[in-house]
Amino acid sequence: MLRELDINDDLRLRQLRQDDFPALVKYLNDEDIARNTRSIPQPYTLQDAQDFWEKLQKRTQETGGAPSYWVIEHREYGLMGSIAVFFKNGVEAHSDEIGYLMGHPWRGRGYATAAVKALTAMQFETRPNLLRLEAWVYAYNPASKRVLEKAGYVVEGFCRAIFLKNGQAVDAWILARLRQDGELPA
Repeated sequence: MLRELDINDDLRLRQLRQDDFPALVKYLNDEDIARNTRSIPQPYTLQDAQDFWEKLQKRTQETGGAPSYWVIEHREYGLMGSIAVFFKNGVEAHSDEIGYLMGHPWRGRGYATAAVKALTAMQFETRPNLLRLEAWVYAYNPASKRVLEKAGYVVEGFCRAIFLKNGQAVDAWILARLRQDGELPA
C-alpha cells in the first residue's frame, strides 16, 4: 500500500505518526475547523489525538491495510493539515467520501486544492472499482466548495437541513468527481 505521495517539490501526503500529535492539536484547536467539520471536538486535546490514532489503527485493519487518513506536509513548514477518505461498503462500495482541513496559516494558498487533486488521482488509480468520490460542504463554507471545484468536483445538489451540528440544522452542498470525468484540472 502507498504510504506517501509527493504532490510537488514542496508538498506531500503521508501517513500520520504519533509525533505529529502536537501539530495536530495546534491546528485542530481552531473554531473554524470545529465549525466546518462533522466530528472534531473543541477544544481538541492530546487525548483526542490518541483516541483518534486508536480508531485509525482499527479502521486500517478493517480495510485490509488501505490507508484512509493522510497528513498534508510541506517539506519546509511541516504538517499543514490533513485529508481523509471514508470507504463505503455494500451497494455504495463504488463510492467513497473525502474530507480535508488546513491549518489557519495555510488557507487560501492552493495547498488544499493540490491535496484534493492528489488524493483523488491516487484513489482512482489504486481502487479499480471506485467510480465516484464525493464531499459534503456546509453552506456557510464557500471557500471549501471552491477548493473542490478547482479540483474538478462538480456540484450535484444543495440539501437543506441535511446535518445536525451542535443541535442546529445545517444546509450543505454535495460535490462529486467521477472516474469517467477524466483528467484532473491542471
